[in-house]
Amino acid sequence: MRGLSRLIVHGSATIEAGALNLLWQAGVGVLFLSGRNGEAGARFHGAAHGDAGIRLAQYRLWHDPVRRHAWARDLVRLRLRMMRRTARRIALHRRAGRRILSPALAAIDRAESSIDQAQGIASLRGIEGAAAAAWFSAYAQLFPPSLGFSARRRRPPPDPVNALLSLGYTIAAAEAAGAANRAGLDPAIGLIHGLAHGREALALDIVEPARPLVDDFVHDLFHSRTIEARHFSREEGRAAVLGKAGRQAFYHAWEERAAPNVRTVVAMVAREGVRRLRREMRAQGGEGPEDDALS
Repeated sequence: MRGLSRLIVHGSATIEAGALNLLWQAGVGVLFLSGRNGEAGARFHGAAHGDAGIRLAQYRLWHDPVRRHAWARDLVRLRLRMMRRTARRIALHRRAGRRILSPALAAIDRAESSIDQAQGIASLRGIEGAAAAAWFSAYAQLFPPSLGFSARRRRPPPDPVNALLSLGYTIAAAEAAGAANRAGLDPAIGLIHGLAHGREALALDIVEPARPLVDDFVHDLFHSRTIEARHFSREEGRAAVLGKAGRQAFYHAWEERAAPNVRTVVAMVAREGVRRLRREMRAQGGEGPEDDALS
């Protein structure tokens, strides 16, 4: 188990119960991707954190609309800043990148300047959504027309770029759920994303600031020709499917270039959330989780 942080099973496999038990005890998350498109299936995040007081504080936060809005606002602001950082990095290294991404950068700036005036979480989601739309409109221009990528589309992803974005987001969301679980938070109780049966809403919140890292990674995969159109099979009206050679290239590059950054961001967001819960509870005169809850 030394050095292992997550196991991703893509396709058919047999795993012994003893191996799964060891993974659980070591806190190693397991994610099963099934079907031609690699849809997320069964998963676990390792043994949960032992301090239930953190989760009680999280539930109280969810029932406090003023505090919940403040937390959601800060998450959206971080997401926008990560989008800006990614856009600037790509603009610096791509010919005509500054010209292509200038509209997206302007939209991100407008969104960030309007966050403090947002009334309610729905308004925050609208602000973030407008910035994301501008981002993907510019992002699409970074890829050759032969890839068929013109906008963010899911279920099923119709082109190679959307297919890799979906795969990257799925893995990143699993990392976020694991980070929440290890920090002592309930991955299902979100702040921006509402409650829904079977949805890890908090993991979707936590992964938002890491999504631009996935966008950057996917751009680099195609720009460096690590992944090309030949790695996919496509049928009219159906999803683009990443073949075996493409999967090998993707996962190798993911662990080497994307996973360390994604894990750092989601772990930072989860840990900071727990620290903030402690501070708020103490300010309100409550005992809160113990200081060593994350040790």
